[in-house]
Amino acid sequence: LSMVLCQDGTLQQKEWRRSRLFAVLFSAMASSLAWAVQVGYSTPTLLHLGMNPETVGLAWLAGPVSGIIVQPFIGILSDQSQSRFGRRRPFIMGAALSTSTSLLLFSQAERIGHGLGGSTDLGMHLSLAIAVMAFCFLDCSINAMMAPTRAMIADMVPIAQQGDASAFISIHDGLGKATGYLIGSLNLDRAIPFLGGEVQVVFFGAALLIISYCLITIVLATEDRQRFAESRSPRNSLPSVVWTSFTSMPRLPDTVRKAFLIQFCNSFAWFSFMVYGTDYFGQHINKGIPMAGIGSVARLQYEEGVRFGNLALFGLSLSSAAFAQCLASTIRKFGMMPIFVAAEIHLMLTLLIMPFISTVPSAIVLYAILGITFAATNTIPWMIVTKEISRTPEAGIHAATFNLSQCLPQIIASVLSGPILSRFHGSIASIFVMGAVGAGLAVCAIIALIDEPSNDEYLEIDNPTSTVHPLVE
Repeated sequence: LSMVLCQDGTLQQKEWRRSRLFAVLFSAMASSLAWAVQVGYSTPTLLHLGMNPETVGLAWLAGPVSGIIVQPFIGILSDQSQSRFGRRRPFIMGAALSTSTSLLLFSQAERIGHGLGGSTDLGMHLSLAIAVMAFCFLDCSINAMMAPTRAMIADMVPIAQQGDASAFISIHDGLGKATGYLIGSLNLDRAIPFLGGEVQVVFFGAALLIISYCLITIVLATEDRQRFAESRSPRNSLPSVVWTSFTSMPRLPDTVRKAFLIQFCNSFAWFSFMVYGTDYFGQHINKGIPMAGIGSVARLQYEEGVRFGNLALFGLSLSSAAFAQCLASTIRKFGMMPIFVAAEIHLMLTLLIMPFISTVPSAIVLYAILGITFAATNTIPWMIVTKEISRTPEAGIHAATFNLSQCLPQIIASVLSGPILSRFHGSIASIFVMGAVGAGLAVCAIIALIDEPSNDEYLEIDNPTSTVHPLVE
């Protein structure tokens, strides 16, 4: 890592060009792209393959469970790594290859199942089994890509630029999701006939983009192999890694623990919304039926609704990426606490309104506005955490431990979604109301735990290379 001599005689890391910092974090865009196509098509595909609507939520348990296991495991392994290619880059590239393979396997599950078992019940069961297996591998791979990307910021980026890095992560998150949702909103049923239908084309294109994005990160990232050579964590087994992620929670810095609680409630709300985001358009808005026969009117209405849902999520991602660029200046002007609270209140009210929406344009507009909320509620907590964990060589395990604030509420939402759908006769809107409860709790947590930054900190926020670091009690 390049160092510069300051006037007081101390050595500090040389600041990165903003364009290079933006490009080196492309792996964040890759993981978001993978997550977007998963969110856009997994629920509709699983329903099409015969999964019961009430059990779809349980299938999504793979995401948070893999987050609890995989992110800490990869975090510690990368902390220990002595590879000549760096601590984080080998894991990012391996995860990219695994993610792409899982996408292709999931999209081709029906073909493979019917090829092995024919057009019989056996073939259908095999197709669903292969899809669920690929779905689990995909979740593991996405989590494996996210952990070293976050830790790489703390490793490589000067503290003065970590606010920029966190903002760029949010921008990449929005751009990656926008790309995935945009592809999903197009009618690509006959675009590449030999691949199959629309799902196969979308997932194939996503796989190619993911490899390309991660290659950019691998080429541009310059990791210092010697910097943490004397402070590597001791080797641990997988059970001890998972155990460490839980037992490390009480030892997190005070500000990180408070951010953990807020992010817990926030993630419960967003996960409830995202899992059924496109299915909401297919069933609630377009009145389609996912299990209807291929080519039937009900099935075509559902598929059209799913494309509208991806278009709506595309709008959400664009507005999220756009607002992330001006988040720091907005906080300086209006205050951090009002922005944070207003964003969570807006999320809560929007989720409560969703059951009463019946037209495609109204739903798309609501989704697009939610992008502003998404940028604020997901960037501010990570800004707090990234600055805190940059002070320790064990950034990987700390980032993975904080990730539990996103995984644990997703498990709760997955378990609750089935009974709630059964109670309300399969109404997807009921899940959104459940998410609104989480957003309301996040509002209470923010008000109870967060203070406004001082005047000096507002001056730092106005500096585009500074870190937004609110004071947390």
